[in-house]
Amino acid sequence: MLRKSIAALGVAAALFMASADARAGDWSSFTAADGTFSAEFPIAPKTAKTDDGFEISADPSSHESYILTYADLQASMEDAPDAYFDLAKSSLSSDGTPVISDSRQTLFGHPAADFEFRTKEGFHGWDRVITVGNRLYQLIYVTDLEEKIEPVRYWGSFSLH
Repeated sequence: MLRKSIAALGVAAALFMASADARAGDWSSFTAADGTFSAEFPIAPKTAKTDDGFEISADPSSHESYILTYADLQASMEDAPDAYFDLAKSSLSSDGTPVISDSRQTLFGHPAADFEFRTKEGFHGWDRVITVGNRLYQLIYVTDLEEKIEPVRYWGSFSLH
């Protein structure tokens, strides 16, 4: 699942469509159908079912993409989350994308990891992975804007219910 999600980054980066930059102003709230989490996106996001979960995405401009994926796995990951975090990191770098930083922490009382990376195509990205029992969340922000825009508002809007 992680490999597919990371691979989707390249696709998302390649498929950006031109529109106005939506970093400022009102954002659109999204709440999962099962009520377990919510997040904000700069525009109304699109939802798609994946092989093992769901992907929620928003591409507010030709320069930015916001992706939130989640999947329920067969076993809890909280006892050994580093294996999943290491897989996410190796998936990012499998095509030569350098991982600039790797930060492990606890969010909402659950194991989490943040990765910063740069793609060969010149996109700058951030990937946050959170394990909650057997559910894996991944919040990704990718941009090719020159100024460094971290996903502070996007990541800060994510909450568990």
